[in-house]
Amino acid sequence: MAKTLAVPMFVLIFAVGAALSAESDKLIEGARKEGKMVFYTSVETEFARSLTVAFEAKYPFIKTDIFRSTHERIFSRMNVERQTGTYTADVVSVGEFETYHMQKKGFIASTSRRSLPPIRKDSKTPTATGPISTTT
Repeated sequence: MAKTLAVPMFVLIFAVGAALSAESDKLIEGARKEGKMVFYTSVETEFARSLTVAFEAKYPFIKTDIFRSTHERIFSRMNVERQTGTYTADVVSVGEFETYHMQKKGFIASTSRRSLPPIRKDSKTPTATGPISTTT
């Protein structure tokens, strides 16, 4: 169950790309200029790679870089990045327990469902409610 957090994050990224608006056009243009997306994850390497391959197929101008490690090493790396002011990760996928502690430490913030594109009616979670965690 803890490893299923990666899927909602990528679904969120794909949803932003699908809901083209002035703001998402700016986001995509910024991503095009940067040219890469850094993914910190604790899921199996094969699964992480399948997610990034799908992402690169949708956004071929963005190359992905996976840092796959344990929850502890990811959290440690993020602590060092925070202390030095050199943030690297664009997407982080860890378990629920670690996500809770990351939020408590101020690494992630909540956003309301209203700020995201609508969920399709044929989605498996059409009644999704509550805060969705995103990196700050």
